[in-house]
Amino acid sequence: MNLFQRMLVLSVPMIGLILGGCGGDSKPFILSYQTAAMVEVPTNIRKVAVSEFTTKSGQKSYASIAADDLVSNLDATNSKFKRFELVDRRRLDEVMKERDLQIAISDSSSALKVGKLAEVHGIIYGSIETYAKTQHKSHPSIGLDGRPTVKTTLQTTCGVAINFTMDDVNTGKTITSRMFKADYDSEKAGSGSMGSKIASGMGFGSDNTPAVDKIMQDLIDECVKQFVAVISTHDTQVKVQLESGKSKYVKEGNEFAMSGEHADALRKYQQAIQEKPNDDVAYFQAGLMYEGMKDFRNAEAMYQKALDVKVDKKYVEARARVRLLVGDSAPVKP
Repeated sequence: MNLFQRMLVLSVPMIGLILGGCGGDSKPFILSYQTAAMVEVPTNIRKVAVSEFTTKSGQKSYASIAADDLVSNLDATNSKFKRFELVDRRRLDEVMKERDLQIAISDSSSALKVGKLAEVHGIIYGSIETYAKTQHKSHPSIGLDGRPTVKTTLQTTCGVAINFTMDDVNTGKTITSRMFKADYDSEKAGSGSMGSKIASGMGFGSDNTPAVDKIMQDLIDECVKQFVAVISTHDTQVKVQLESGKSKYVKEGNEFAMSGEHADALRKYQQAIQEKPNDDVAYFQAGLMYEGMKDFRNAEAMYQKALDVKVDKKYVEARARVRLLVGDSAPVKP
């Protein structure tokens, strides 16, 4: 048996052991709640138009995707909450072309002019900037002969920044203006299953990074959903895999959490934190319980403490999610 064959024989049970211990058939924890719009949109604003977004040359396709995605998300939200009547994008474009106006609106005066021509109460416009970069990165690896070697992978980084503005056409005032950003790094996000990661580390397999256009669409959708949460009542659903942490109290808390008993689960996570103050999992999952009880200030505090112990993407995302909602939460408890 040569060295390569011996490596395979030794690695198969190891991979099976790791895969068997990574979640298995355990169900994810699902947190669902409904929150009101974060800004007060006047009740007389019922009919709303969404303009094409402005952008630099070469990014026009993403500008169209952003506007269409905003209409789609608002339509889905409003089908449930009956808040706005959306003007067909094609109709808005026709109105602007008839008057020889720019389809993409860049300022409030243009927005108000178009809004009056389209006979709407409110108009949403803005700008989008994007970047995407791919580069080869070198990493230490193990060759087929068992010797150290260098593996080259393709790193993809993408980012989106969208500025949204909503104006009241009747009064000429800006209701809200917000900027949201989202980014992606294939080196940090990881790719594929645990098995493919192990195989890749041993010199097998290939990168599974999604196509750039798919990544950009997901980032745009992330920003759009955040803006929709600003202007409309909306549902939030969080799905995560609970972890066991560093003490028995975390596991006990998980049992309560999976049964929907947030307060009891929180008490267990707090016990876990008292016993192991460096348990980032306990802080994070305590934050989830606070979030489930709509105590967003304390949820943010717990997510921040988890981040103080360990930087993890899901902790960052959770903190960003509740930061938008802290105005509706009670003061932080001592």
